[in-house]
Amino acid sequence: TRDKANKLIRKAINRRNDVYHKITTDLAKEYSLITVEDTSFKKLMTALHNTAKTWQAYAPATFLSMLEYKCSWYGTTFIKAPKYLKSTQICSECGCITGPKGMQDLSIRHWTCSECGTEHDRDVNATKNLDAYGLNEYKNRLLRGHSGCKDSECILSLASNLSDLEVIKYLLSKKLDNFQSSSN
Repeated sequence: TRDKANKLIRKAINRRNDVYHKITTDLAKEYSLITVEDTSFKKLMTALHNTAKTWQAYAPATFLSMLEYKCSWYGTTFIKAPKYLKSTQICSECGCITGPKGMQDLSIRHWTCSECGTEHDRDVNATKNLDAYGLNEYKNRLLRGHSGCKDSECILSLASNLSDLEVIKYLLSKKLDNFQSSSN
């Protein structure tokens, strides 16, 4: 019985990894610049203990690791924004740090900047800030003479907060739909 359970778990992990390989290959081929946020998933799982099993099942660190080496294979610029970048807290309009702070405020999904009055969706705002960080870092690499980017118009940013899990779920469902329709 234990062998059967282990076999089922291995099969599920292999399926997930197969889909991750397909998605990361597609992303690395399609985009020239990919920016991700360097996040401690262990800390997130501790803070969000009620969703820890879901996080473990989707293995976002595995996904990002695959994405990073696929980017290097296909010549895509992969930029990892530092952990200290306050992508969800910085207003993408005025640049002030007025958003929800820390792990305790992860439940706050929408907020208004106290400086400029702009209303933000936490995940969309984080993605805009990661875009800006990635483009700035890319520009700095160009000035230093090594960008590695194929086409500066193709950009993907993944915020490593709850939106990443949603992005991965969406991409998985899209890939699985394509896989199922092609096998029928």
